Amino acid sequence: MFVVGLTGGIGSGKTTVSDHLAALGATIIDADTVSRTLTAPGGDAVAAIGEAFPEAMSGPDCIDRARLREIAFSDVNARARLETILHPRIAAQINQALSAPSNPHAPYTVLVVPLLIEKQTYLPLCHAVVVVDASTGQQVTRAAGRPGMTRDQAQRIVDAQASRDLRLAHAQFVLANDGTLDSLKHQIEKLHQALVASARWLHQEGKA
Repeated sequence: MFVVGLTGGIGSGKTTVSDHLAALGATIIDADTVSRTLTAPGGDAVAAIGEAFPEAMSGPDCIDRARLREIAFSDVNARARLETILHPRIAAQINQALSAPSNPHAPYTVLVVPLLIEKQTYLPLCHAVVVVDASTGQQVTRAAGRPGMTRDQAQRIVDAQASRDLRLAHAQFVLANDGTLDSLKHQIEKLHQALVASARWLHQEGKA
């Protein structure tokens, strides 16, 4: 299996890119989607989060996501506690998805991980790393447009993530997302062709 790590800061456009790659035939495994499942009512992480952060609960089995985000990105120790709860559970589900792909005939699998560079848990699994790059100003503006997200919260999340330079230093492919959607889609289609070719070559070499 040819695995592509897709990353980028908050508001960079990772979801737009992964959605388009999915439409082109790629299998998508998204760490944020896994996290949302774990923290939804009845999710495997809800009880542990409720015990660690009772002030972030809006009911016996329901997490106030905005409140939890505010707590985590206002206190580095709180963020570390939350990551200790979530990251092993996310990793277990991602590893399961990689070991039993939903579409074994897909040309490649995209592993979407916002903290791919920061944590480096999944870097050894990736044959290539794609970075969706945008200016920090664009990131903050886009993120602040999400429900329940203030501009100050968005800025704090940007500040807590890896710098653009650090992400770019790990990239084999870069998608610039400071322009139009058409420009981004054109880049994605070229990226898809390059990834398909790379996957075929590695399969022929018996390395993927």
